[in-house]
This record gives sequence, C-alpha cells and structure tokens, in this order.
Amino acid sequence: MSPVITIKRVSALILLLAFFMPLSQCTIYDPNNEEAAPIINIEYGYSNRQILSLDMVISFAAFSWPMFLQLILAIRKTLNISILYKSLELVCCLGTAYMLFLINIFGKPLYGSYIAVIALGSYGLLTIYECYKILLAKKT
Repeated sequence: MSPVITIKRVSALILLLAFFMPLSQCTIYDPNNEEAAPIINIEYGYSNRQILSLDMVISFAAFSWPMFLQLILAIRKTLNISILYKSLELVCCLGTAYMLFLINIFGKPLYGSYIAVIALGSYGLLTIYECYKILLAKKT
C-alpha cells in the first residue's frame, strides 16, 4: 500500500473523529441584564440537530464521506480510479470546508475545527496529487 493511500486513510479517520470534537464556541451576553453571566454555547458536529433530520444527515456526511470512500477502495482493490472520481473527492472536500465555515462563522474556532481543517487539507492535497499522477499517466 502506498504512503499516499495510508495518509489519506488516516486523514479520513481523523476527520470522522473531529465530528465528535468541539468545533466552535459562541458567547452570548444578555443586553438587558448586564450582571448575568454570559451563556457559552459550544458547537459540535452533531449539536443542535435532531437525530435523522436532514441537517444532521448533511452534517454527518460532511465529516464521514472520506472514510466511506476509503472503505470502498479497501474492499474493492481492483477498482479502476478515474479522474472523474478524484474530481468528486475534490468537490466533497470543498463541501466539507464550507460546512466547517458555516459552523465557525459566528463563533471562535476550537481545537476540533483546527484538527478537521488539517485533516481535510491533507486529504485534499493528496487527492490533487493523485489527479496529477492520473493526468501524467494519460499523457504518456
């Protein structure tokens, strides 16, 4: 197994684990009562969502799709990978980056967000590298 695939699998696992880590924190102050303690809201990948709602499914899919793709590739070792498949991976990377942006837009990013961005960035960069290798192989 190549080191690229190993790093992609580790990145996919880390991104899936980031779903359960604190992603952002928002502090809310009551303007009518200045003496009241502020309300601190910590956002997880699964927080403020009902089980099996569309929002929860989209949020879970944004963090888990790389792991599912890597499991499919591990099971089907003879699968022929095309540039279209790699392009789909890049589009999914952009979707996950947008989901992380939405989670962190109004709050302070916490360690889960940083871990997710690093895992997603390494997965995306390695996918770009694989696209480059596929395009070079087609040229020759």
